[in-house]
Amino acid sequence: KTKQPVTSVQKATEAKNTAAEARKRAAAEAAEEKKAAAEAKKRASAEALEARRQKMEKQKALAAEARQRDAEKKAKAVNIQKAEQAMKSAKPGATINLSFFGLGQQQQPDIEEKLEKVVQPKAAAKAPKGVPTIRRWRQNKDGSIVGSITGSPNYKDGEVVTTSPITGDAVGGTVVQTASRSRYFLEEQTKEQANIFSDFFGIFGGGPAGK
Repeated sequence: KTKQPVTSVQKATEAKNTAAEARKRAAAEAAEEKKAAAEAKKRASAEALEARRQKMEKQKALAAEARQRDAEKKAKAVNIQKAEQAMKSAKPGATINLSFFGLGQQQQPDIEEKLEKVVQPKAAAKAPKGVPTIRRWRQNKDGSIVGSITGSPNYKDGEVVTTSPITGDAVGGTVVQTASRSRYFLEEQTKEQANIFSDFFGIFGGGPAGK
């Protein structure tokens, strides 16, 4: 059987069909690329939005922490001032629980750290046998002494007490005596130590040391 020659019409039809398929493939590829680009843009936008959100949250948290620290600092200063005023106006031998002012033993490391940084006094005289020592003390306006007592059979070492008014001068490194003849040895301390102790005295709670 003789093969029929391809006519020009058939060739044109085939070329047309091939071109149509090529255009179809190109359109599909372009659509895929467009879709991928849109998805990438969407992901980038979401990531940028999340980054901004996290940054804002972090800034808010830092600002809140700063406000809280500032508020606590101001409240502590007010409480110390109230506590000192209460100590000054207290009667001799009175028990003052300064935790009422929001100050407690958790503040004590602050005192220890500050006292370690000041210049220590020269070697002080030791307390006579049987005489309790009062450390980190100050004298109130009424002549009483408030401070941390050691060497007393009636109190734990480190407990803060307030004596009744003494009969003489309050001098570090000496023994003082109250009107009822109670005797205490006042530990020597520098002026800076005395000031620090006075500023932070409110962190301690204490009771009367005797008449």
